[in-house]
Amino acid sequence: MTEENRTTEEKQTHIQKTRIPKKEVNASPEDYFRWGVFGVTMLLIVISALQLYFTLDDVIRVWFEYQYVSMIKALYNIFIIVVCVYIMRLFVFRKQA
Repeated sequence: MTEENRTTEEKQTHIQKTRIPKKEVNASPEDYFRWGVFGVTMLLIVISALQLYFTLDDVIRVWFEYQYVSMIKALYNIFIIVVCVYIMRLFVFRKQA
């Protein structure tokens, strides 16, 4: 029974040693203001990017003959997908490694 208690105590001390200490975050009102401005700015960028995407879609219809519109739209969408995958690979997947 004492061996069981020792293994339990050893496990608990091992768990305590392996825990990552929590950092105390002392955020000031200025930090909250900066994060708020950042959030609003990102929202405006997303809205502008969506509007640009759909505007370019309309521009393709105006500038190109009707028989080439679907081909140009497909190339444009492939370009957007490639750029998005590159950005995801650059920022998201590199952070995990």
